[in-house]
Amino acid sequence: MNIISTPLFSIVTAVFNDRLGLQRTSECLAAQSYNNFEWIVIDGGSTDGTANLLKTDTIIKTWVSERDEGIADAWNKGIRLSLGLYIVLLNAGDTFDTNYLETMACYAAGDRIVCCHVRLATESGCVIGTLKAEPDKLWRGMHLPHNWCVVPKRIYAEIGDYPKIRYSMDFAWFHQYYQRYGKSGFIVVPKILGTYRLGGQSDLGYRTVFKENVRILRQNGMGIVLGRLVSFAYTFKHWLVIRLRTHR
Repeated sequence: MNIISTPLFSIVTAVFNDRLGLQRTSECLAAQSYNNFEWIVIDGGSTDGTANLLKTDTIIKTWVSERDEGIADAWNKGIRLSLGLYIVLLNAGDTFDTNYLETMACYAAGDRIVCCHVRLATESGCVIGTLKAEPDKLWRGMHLPHNWCVVPKRIYAEIGDYPKIRYSMDFAWFHQYYQRYGKSGFIVVPKILGTYRLGGQSDLGYRTVFKENVRILRQNGMGIVLGRLVSFAYTFKHWLVIRLRTHR
């Protein structure tokens, strides 16, 4: 597929005391084959030297460093500062493959969310699997690598901000979108185009994540028995992933 336009992508990164992760993300953006993007970094008031990187990194277009109300608050700030037609949330430490933006520019249609598959890796970079983009499964859980989802900015105006909850803010937002548009509201690019490193807040607090997810599902009509079964299934599956990581 040929690129028929060169839209501006706004990449929003939330960071707090993760200078090394932010550096890794910066390197992946500097290596992109498609360069029509702006990088917006929202720092929660880091004390580990992250602020120094914000001042010197030439890839960063806009940055803010101040105390905030968590990841959702940082994302919402970055989205409001964005100028691009499309928004991508890429947290510190996660990376795009060099052809990610170029590929997504080919598929971006202006009216749907575009997503792709990503590698799962340990904190040290050892690849242990694949997280597939499966929007048809959003009725029961977060089956999208949201840091690699390209969202037309107008959809944020329609759906609203990410809710300020601790872990499942992304699932709450995407589930709301899914309820409105179903799987037809997504374009899935059948390629692996990035690496998601485990060990972040949602990974470490996975039990709470799944409880929050089920609470969101129940608020939107899922029965209590099915909700408990969903929570147990995801918790057990993630426990197996952790076992695999610790035995490598």
